[in-house]
Amino acid sequence: MFIFLLNMGNNLDHGAIPAATKVLKQDLKLNNQQLGSLGSLVFFGLTIGSMIGTLFVGKLSYKAILALSYLGNGLGLLAFAYFTSYTV
Repeated sequence: MFIFLLNMGNNLDHGAIPAATKVLKQDLKLNNQQLGSLGSLVFFGLTIGSMIGTLFVGKLSYKAILALSYLGNGLGLLAFAYFTSYTV
């Protein structure tokens, strides 16, 4: 049950960006290319995060890695809430 709930929490954001594209485009005054690159940043982050994460798998406990992942995700979401320009 715990793994199921973690997986649900992990995948909740898959529809958030597509559902909010019109509002994001208007609020941040983005053109189509900028909006597309914003959507692809998720996959770039997953790629870089996965490569960095493999360095820590043998050195840290899985609980510590999970806690750091959630902390990083939370800080990223908090920062995103306050950004008002595409460049930032």
